[in-house]
Amino acid sequence: MKKIDSLIAEQEALLPVYTEKWLDIGLSTEPTSYDGVVDAAARAYAEAGLKAPRVELFPSPFALKEAAKKYIGDEPIRWFFGQHEAPWFGWYDYLYEACHLQYIEKMHGLSGLVQHGGWGVMLDDVYLCAERTSAVVMNAEHICHNPHRQAISYPDGNGVYILNGIRMEEWMVMTSADELTGSRILGVSNVDQRREIIRRLGIERVLEKIPHTVLETTHDGMYSLLECDLTPSHSAAKFLKMRNPSIGVWHVEGVHPDCRTVQQAINWRAGTVIGAGVPWQPTTLT
Repeated sequence: MKKIDSLIAEQEALLPVYTEKWLDIGLSTEPTSYDGVVDAAARAYAEAGLKAPRVELFPSPFALKEAAKKYIGDEPIRWFFGQHEAPWFGWYDYLYEACHLQYIEKMHGLSGLVQHGGWGVMLDDVYLCAERTSAVVMNAEHICHNPHRQAISYPDGNGVYILNGIRMEEWMVMTSADELTGSRILGVSNVDQRREIIRRLGIERVLEKIPHTVLETTHDGMYSLLECDLTPSHSAAKFLKMRNPSIGVWHVEGVHPDCRTVQQAINWRAGTVIGAGVPWQPTTLT
């Protein structure tokens, strides 16, 4: 087996070419090529010593997942294959074509599945394949993001809601600011999702929805300790409002009801004793 210790100038020059090629494949919204998937599946199975599988095509990974129950029952699908594997297969393609590692030819069948189809599941005698995405929306940093509708969509109307790379539930994106209540926002347990809801609406609008008292503000306005009456049974709840300096967005996070100062809330969040009196401040706010 050939070993590569370094790249020559011509090989280095091709790295961005293959990056662009496989980025286009991974983000392609062209319809799945059924004939291409059939040929690629036959080649991939042959490399494993198996006969060519039957190929079944579905309008989305969601539909594929339901259809798979016919073959595997309620057992979870442990491995999906297909278009989303483009980063790996871009590397294999580069090593085969630019670096002439011929043994990678055995991967060509799998590479074809990535190039011609969407998500797929390999079973003994059948390959279940989903259509490619019909739309992918990203922000200026090329991260999946759509504050108005699905960020990733499929031909059957199914899709995924994403804000700045964070998977969201549909209501978190589609519920209007006027309809969202403060208690529902603060009731989101996933801190990344809650942060993105706050980012979408804006911290001031969120706080308008939450009757609250500011108990203390410190660090030039970076931290505030709030007391909120969320429900009749959950009064005087404490929340730490804080600005993340690394990405410039606001968080509102629940803290222990015994916290009386910002520093106590920061200490509690860090897992230290509330009344210890030892100041602690994170270098990176998470």
